[in-house]
Amino acid sequence: TLVDYSSTYNSLIESLCLANKVDKAFQLFSGMSKKGVIPEMQTFCRLIKGLFRNSKISEALLLLDFISHMEIQWIEEKKASDGP
Repeated sequence: TLVDYSSTYNSLIESLCLANKVDKAFQLFSGMSKKGVIPEMQTFCRLIKGLFRNSKISEALLLLDFISHMEIQWIEEKKASDGP
């Protein structure tokens, strides 16, 4: 069976960023891609937040630029009140 590991990776990446271990978070991100786990927008958001928290502004801007050139499908979450 196919298991979605992206949420696990996202949690680990966020934890590493919060612990000021952004370099380790990027190593994990690299391993994620090599193992065929597709990064989600949440993955990139957590990395960008981690970079900003650690005053790595230029790296965060580079990652934002990289993301802007990717073909990412933006999925808007619907609220229950929005209806079907």
